[in-house]
Amino acid sequence: MTPHRVKVIIDAYGADARRWPADERDAASGLIARDHDLSVYLQQASQLDGLLAAAPTPHVPAGLAQVIMANAESPRTAPGGGSFGARLRVFLGRFWPDQSLWQPAMGLAASLAIGVWVGTLDIIPVTDLSTFTETASVLPTDDDGLLILYGDGSNLQEWVYDG
Repeated sequence: MTPHRVKVIIDAYGADARRWPADERDAASGLIARDHDLSVYLQQASQLDGLLAAAPTPHVPAGLAQVIMANAESPRTAPGGGSFGARLRVFLGRFWPDQSLWQPAMGLAASLAIGVWVGTLDIIPVTDLSTFTETASVLPTDDDGLLILYGDGSNLQEWVYDG
């Protein structure tokens, strides 16, 4: 029995040891008797139990649980059926409520297309400048220099921060 387990038992079953699991009751009580922090925790739980017992019991209409269970949607009865697409629409609708989903989908598609396009460009690697024979200019900035590499006459090939 650990102090953490005793706190879990008190949180789950309350301060009354008669409600605790029978097979853990004696070990938990013994640990509480030896540990001052657990004694204080038990006293606080006892005060909370007293407040909850003094609170008025709300009136619950008969059959409320059955009505709730009958109206509860299962994942298979979600709008559009239980297909992956329907569940995806419900999930995305939480982040983009009351809007059609074509706008974020088009944004994602555009960023994907731009990424593929940039990835297919023939860019000179920054790490291998030994074969570069064209003009290079360095412009000073506040902290670093800006290295501008030109190739094929006037076509700008790459901008690199020179750290």
